[in-house]
Amino acid sequence: MTETHSKALAHHFDHHEQQRETVNLGMWTFLVTEIMFFGGLFAGYTAYRFLCPQAFIEGSHHLDVWLGGINTAVLICSSFTMALAVHSAQIGKHTALVVFLILTILLGLAFLGIKAVEYADKFDRHLIPIKGFFQLEHLFDEGIAPGKVQLFFGLYFMMTGTHAVHMIVGLGILIVLVFQAWRGRFSAEYNVPVDLTGTLSILSGFFYSHCCISSVATWVIADVTTCEFKKDLLPYFHCAASLDGRHDSGRFYRPWAAK
Repeated sequence: MTETHSKALAHHFDHHEQQRETVNLGMWTFLVTEIMFFGGLFAGYTAYRFLCPQAFIEGSHHLDVWLGGINTAVLICSSFTMALAVHSAQIGKHTALVVFLILTILLGLAFLGIKAVEYADKFDRHLIPIKGFFQLEHLFDEGIAPGKVQLFFGLYFMMTGTHAVHMIVGLGILIVLVFQAWRGRFSAEYNVPVDLTGTLSILSGFFYSHCCISSVATWVIADVTTCEFKKDLLPYFHCAASLDGRHDSGRFYRPWAAK
């Protein structure tokens, strides 16, 4: 039998459980599209990182590890406050819900502020991957093709910029939730918007944080990797550097031809 439609129940649903299941299906469908989207970006980064190790190592040395680490911590903290906001909504604590939503917004703004500082630094040092603007003259002396380092920064700005856009959209949604929570829109019986937004924020936050930590680990490993290890793994790729310090740009490195 159809339930009496409450204010929280949309007119095209028969009961709250049907509405929740539909929302969850939409959320997981969206997450799958996000995984495919960001998965493509990270797959591209991984492929070029393997093909052009020296150029990507050089590019990573121009990133600020401290700012990146702080931003990762800020992102994890925002996921924590969002989880507390979801919990507060589920047990009907309206004041705590508003407080934790506002804290999540402030942490999100801090994340974007730090990212803006990083971007400004890249702009001042001419590391924006735009033809005629990108400048790393010393790369010619080291035998590294500047175009490949420019590719690194192109992927860097594409991936971090896309995430920043997601953050801005998420902040807009959180602001709406704050106003709705302040007006008593949510209760222990109905908190689907908060639950949905929280799940998406927490999963995306931990996914991005994992990628940041993995990137730092890759950066460290790249610096301590020995030349013999590189020789074993990268003997046939275009960007592989010869062990005697010379670089054969435009051809595959052939270990059997090395003297």
